[in-house]
Amino acid sequence: MRQWLLEHPRAYTVRDVVWRELIRRARLDGPAWVIAAVALAMPALRRYAGRLLTGWAGDAHDLDAEILTGFLTALRDQVNLARAAPYTALTLVAA
Repeated sequence: MRQWLLEHPRAYTVRDVVWRELIRRARLDGPAWVIAAVALAMPALRRYAGRLLTGWAGDAHDLDAEILTGFLTALRDQVNLARAAPYTALTLVAA
């Protein structure tokens, strides 16, 4: 799924459907779905980490942990599934 989404960056409707389902399952069905969500989001999370790392004087692992924490918090209870672009909301909160 991740590869398909990467190869079709303008398939917004499909992306929204996939992420709504993934978020819903991560919230209701447990850790395996949370890991799947993190895996699918990893390209964006890595990009954000790379951008934020420039000029960062602290430990890079601390920055990575904060980005992941923000993503997981949003995944759990901050993204409104009724709104458009849930993936964008997830990754913006993490950044």
